[in-house]
Amino acid sequence: LTTHAGTVRQTWVGDKVVLTRVVVKPNSRGKPHFHPAEQVSMILRGGVRVTLGNTGQIAMAGSIVHIPGNAVHMFEILGEETEILDVYTVTRNVDELRKRYPADA
Repeated sequence: LTTHAGTVRQTWVGDKVVLTRVVVKPNSRGKPHFHPAEQVSMILRGGVRVTLGNTGQIAMAGSIVHIPGNAVHMFEILGEETEILDVYTVTRNVDELRKRYPADA
């Protein structure tokens, strides 16, 4: 699942965490959304503008962004293809997540 069109994802599901590598097209914009999971995102290359509630910040390669659980947030990709490593806490049935994101994907 993604809020950005044209996103390439690779996801691994553990017992307590979900790790996702995403590559997102330049100048794309997600939709404001929230989820119960806590999220930590490391920008590997490129850059994003992250809106969290009513505040925004720019995060470039090497930056780490923390999104608390249930916080409304949105990512806007800046002018180049951007790669992000997302880590989420597991808040639902791990077996269901593993069906959605098989280990060999």
